Order: sequence, then structure tokens, then C-alpha cells
Amino acid sequence: MAVMAGILAAAPSITAQESRAAAIPAADSLTTPSKTARIFSEWPFDAAEAARRQKETAATLGLPPEVQITLPSKQSMVFELIPAGEFMMGSPDKEPLRGNTEFQHRVRITKAFYLGKTALTQAQWNSLMDVNPSLFKNKPDSPSRPVEHTSFDKIVNEFLPKLQSSAPKGWTVRLPTEAEWEYACRAGTATAYFFGDTISQAQANYDGTRQNEGGTETAKRYETTPVGSYPANAWGLFDMSGNVFQWCQDWYGDFYRRSPADDPLNGAPGQMRVLRGGCWIHGPKYCRSASRYFAPPEYLAGSIGSRFVLAWP
Repeated sequence: MAVMAGILAAAPSITAQESRAAAIPAADSLTTPSKTARIFSEWPFDAAEAARRQKETAATLGLPPEVQITLPSKQSMVFELIPAGEFMMGSPDKEPLRGNTEFQHRVRITKAFYLGKTALTQAQWNSLMDVNPSLFKNKPDSPSRPVEHTSFDKIVNEFLPKLQSSAPKGWTVRLPTEAEWEYACRAGTATAYFFGDTISQAQANYDGTRQNEGGTETAKRYETTPVGSYPANAWGLFDMSGNVFQWCQDWYGDFYRRSPADDPLNGAPGQMRVLRGGCWIHGPKYCRSASRYFAPPEYLAGSIGSRFVLAWP
């Protein structure tokens, strides 16, 4: 485990982001934009273009690129502005490890939105809830680790109503749609992962020992890591690959292959909800940007967490 500790020590952390939190505008100062921002159609694009689109969208809407919601117990939750745009959702036939439900199709996200900079942490959860359900809650760095062992039902029916009370007037906090999640994760990229076509344990928290999935490591971490321990994507989002799966609004089903091009959401009742992002206990396959997983809405696991959208009407 000495090798693992060395990798973690060398990995970029979110500490610098937290240290400047006071400079991030408070979400309660937000007003509903009076304009609509451009829907960008060119894709893929590089990190410089991703930053330019984020800046242009913020200027057009009169919104900051980054905002924070203040929570009880001196906690806060930071959100990044995601520009509207088109992309190819799913994976190409030639992508290694692709699943048979990743049919590639063009999708248009017609409205900009904010997405949580990190997965929901235990400290953020504890600021609003009485009981921490996490399997990894007794570690020295537990407050900064993602809260897991939380069901879709618990998040939607109990946590989000409490979080909503801290949102700016007229704005909504919710889970992302599956399309919003992948679009935000990719941040302009068409590669298997937002950081390229290969993955290492210096880039994400996953089981790198799975040789049948292209794993190259000989050890794995066997647990979650603090949010922000690995490089962010071009829109400033951490842990979109690995650490914990993240719940999406959508029901899992055939809708994916026949969904509308604009802002798809599978709201038809089913048995499973969509999970995205991969996790510490699974291999590279599920860390890919297009990878799709699922679980019953009442399901609990130490590998499942969440992150949220902050949106205006």
C-alpha cells in the first residue's frame, strides 16, 4: 500500500479550491437570467474552448461561472456552470469495453445549468441529515469523502427537500439527467474517459487490477477517497470518473435508443434507475464517460453516491 499512498500524495487536491471558497459568489445572490445563452453545436472541442464557452455563457446570462450554496454547520456546496450544447452521447462501436446499451446518438442540451463541483460529501450530508449512512464514516478524512450507501429514494425524498431550502429563490436543486451527466462529464471530449483513451490510478479511484478490462495495476485501494483527489475535467468537475457511482434522474430502459434529441429524460416508470461514473470497487469499464449502470431506487451500496444540478426555471 506504500505505492498507493505515494500516488495519492502526488495527486492534485481540491484544497486550493476550498481555500478560495470565500471568493466564490453565494448562490442566494443569483437572479433568474433574462437572456438565453447560445447552444454550441461544434463538438468535440478542447479544454481551452471549454473554458471559453463557460466564460461566454456566464457573461451572456449575467451569472458567475462558479457559485456556492451555504449549508448549516459552516458547510458549502460549489457548482460549476455548464454551457448549453450538442454532443454525441454513448460510445462508438470501436471503443474498447463498450457496453451493449451505449448506442451512440446526437443529443442537444438546450439550456445551461450548474452541476456540483464534486460528489456530495459526508460533511455536506451531515449538515442536513441526522444519520450518516456511509460505510467509510470512521476514517480521519471521512468528512471530505463522498457520502455513500444512500439510495435514490433517500436522496430524492429526504435529502433534496432539505437542500432545496438553501437554494436561491426560484431555483431548483435536483439530480442530473443521464444526458446532462454525460455531457458535463465529457466537457468536449470524445475519448473513452474525459482525460483520454486510457486510465491509471493517478487519474481516478477504481479497481485497476482487473486485467480483463485493461487494468494495469497490481493493487487497489479498497475504499473511497476524498473528493477532489484527482484532476478535474475542463469544466472544473472532480470525480466524474471513479470513486462512487452517481444517481441520475432517468429510469433505465429502451428509451435510451429512441430518446428525443433535445434534453432527453426517461421519466417512464421502471424497475431500475441509472447510475453513472464508475466506482472504487469496479474496473476501468465503468469509469468510461459513456458507461451506463443501474440499480433499484431503494438500493444501498458503499459504491453509490450523488451530485446535484442547480437550475433556474
